[in-house]
Formats: sequence, structure tokens, C-alpha cells
Amino acid sequence: MLEKIQRKQKKAIFNYLENRYGIPQEIFKKYELYSGSEEKISLGPKNILKFTINTGLLILRKEKPTTSFFQTFGKYVSKNYIILDKEQTLDYIRGKDLEINSELQGFILIKYENFNIGCGFIKNNLLKNQLPKTRQTELKFI
Repeated sequence: MLEKIQRKQKKAIFNYLENRYGIPQEIFKKYELYSGSEEKISLGPKNILKFTINTGLLILRKEKPTTSFFQTFGKYVSKNYIILDKEQTLDYIRGKDLEINSELQGFILIKYENFNIGCGFIKNNLLKNQLPKTRQTELKFI
């Protein structure tokens, strides 16, 4: 059952998004946070509970930002992101992990030029692919 997230947890989530990714909290003023389980947090219109049992954009799963969230709100991310070159991007979109020289650790936004590709996870200079398999594809040109 979908439930509105309590104010204290909502504040903690928005603080996390601002502190980790630099996303200003003001952009979420028109939205509400909902949870169907403790592991999944969705962002949707306020007072949607009157109309549905499932809604919104899944933004976090076990504190991991979703690719959909980054593709939608990535333009507001000002830290903890990397920009891949063309070949790296093609490999990443194909579902490959990449060796990368970065001081970043944890979940990050993956970008190519001005495009928000999605979520990645860096540990010890290995960029682990976090794109859902349904979004991985064999591109030849970008």
C-alpha cells in the first residue's frame, strides 16, 4: 500500500539528495514522497493517495538513486557525477563496467556531454554499470 512519507524522513531524503548530488530542495516543492515499501521511494504529485495505490517516479531503491531519477532530475546535479567520452559511453550503454580514474566513490550520475545517462557505482576506480538491462542497448553512433 502506498503511503506518504513522514516529514522527518522526507527532510532526510531531500537533505541527502542536496548534500550528495547538489540538487536544490526547492525543485521538489511541488512534489510529495511516497513509499510502497521501506526500500522504494517514489516522487509524485501531492495528494495523489486519493486516486491511486501506485504512483510517481521511483527515485530511490535502498538509498540507490534510480536511472529514471537521474535522467529526469540530472540537470540539477552539481556534484558526484562523471562525464564519459564517446567510447566509454557506448560501452556503458551496452552494459559494460569500466575502469576509470576517479576519486569519486559510491553512486554517481553518469553523463555524456549534456545527456544524463543514468546511475553508476564507483569503487576503487571501477565504474560498475547500474543501467537496467531494459535500457542497455547496442548503439553504434551517438
